Amino acid sequence: GKPAYEASRIAVQAAGKTQLLVSGGKARIEQEFLEEVRLQLNEGDVGGIAVGRNIHQRSLVDAIALCAKLQVIV
Repeated sequence: GKPAYEASRIAVQAAGKTQLLVSGGKARIEQEFLEEVRLQLNEGDVGGIAVGRNIHQRSLVDAIALCAKLQVIV
């Protein structure tokens, strides 16, 4: 199948002026998650992300570090 960002790009085009947000999805390793966020924003043209599980299931120190990395990508 197509990568998720390609499906997002089609949905963004169909949404017209409405901004599309994507969710973080299932919990996964940090590098995989960050790459998916980068692809969704840069290749999928989504307007933003809604994450929770990928942050809250980590220790406080790791969650803060991940949020800082997400801030750079966003």
